Amino acid sequence: MIGCALLAGFGPCSKTPPPAAPAPPPRVDTVVVTKQVPAPLPEGTPAAICLSTGFSLPVLIAASGDTLIGEGRVSIKQTRPGFVFEGGYAEGKPWFASGQPITFEKRSYKKDGEPKSLKCEDLKQVGDNSGVPMFADLAAPPPLETIFVPIQPGVYQAYNTTLPRRR
Repeated sequence: MIGCALLAGFGPCSKTPPPAAPAPPPRVDTVVVTKQVPAPLPEGTPAAICLSTGFSLPVLIAASGDTLIGEGRVSIKQTRPGFVFEGGYAEGKPWFASGQPITFEKRSYKKDGEPKSLKCEDLKQVGDNSGVPMFADLAAPPPLETIFVPIQPGVYQAYNTTLPRRR
């Protein structure tokens, strides 16, 4: 009766154990995950930022003014300082910060007006200044009176020169 001795407590020589006791209820401070639902993506208005490479980067602009990038629509503020836009920009360059004129095709160009946003499809690259590309209006005939220098993604500074009057 060794078999019955091992099953003591289950009744006289029972071959099947009694059903298992139900699991205790979860503690009040316990969370049981039954389904994971991703958070809704932030809403935004589609826009494009013209990079200094001459290509546009599609982004969304949130109601708060944040620029949202990527499939997850992450705020650019959350990606700093690790996220860097491709291309060369004038912001932080000594010649730009000090307001020095730039030379293009043997002409001197000076900063003119406030920086503004431009669309890549309206620009053509015409040269570079110390690794920073220079652009002109796509329809502008040579010689160029105005060139644009990218300061930061999507923002350009106009530089003008005085052209001789034609007769």
